[in-house]
Amino acid sequence: MGDNMERRIFVRSLAFSGGLLGTAGIIQRCKSSTSSTDEGATFDDDVELVKAGAEFEAMGIKTYEIGAASGLIENTAVLDTAVAYMNDHIKHLEALNNLLKSFGHEQIDPSNAQPAEGVANVTNEIDVIKLALSVEFDAATFYYSGIINEIKTADARRVFANILPVETAHFVTYKNVLGFEETIDGALFSELTSGLA
Repeated sequence: MGDNMERRIFVRSLAFSGGLLGTAGIIQRCKSSTSSTDEGATFDDDVELVKAGAEFEAMGIKTYEIGAASGLIENTAVLDTAVAYMNDHIKHLEALNNLLKSFGHEQIDPSNAQPAEGVANVTNEIDVIKLALSVEFDAATFYYSGIINEIKTADARRVFANILPVETAHFVTYKNVLGFEETIDGALFSELTSGLA
């Protein structure tokens, strides 16, 4: 794929993902429905899930740091996108840590994080994008599952609901860059919901 074609794909896909990212702002302004949470539940019911999310975000940050510093990314648009997405993960970790802090729990330190498995096997730009795609898909699946099946309190649900569309947008963009057709289709959400009760 030529450099100009890659740039056009990124511009088009980023414009689309910006629409999804805008959805996060809408969700943030909305309050979670009490019908989707358990009355009488406390943050202690959700703390392990929130910590898991924070640990995942820390892993994502570390993975992106290694990918960006690897020298393997030759396309400026790819590098700029990777840095932007890493910054999103930093914001997600901050939101999750703020939630942990507000309820008196220990925060997750990203400096202690390990990168995603497979980072040592990355040898070129496409490998970096594929690894990032995997990280973003796993993130979207985690937050979706948390919202659907596991979150008990409105506070945790609200944070997860803000993060989910961003992770999904990241996944969709990378899928587009790798040349997969039908970037948005039912299969994406079938995959995200597979195994859910």
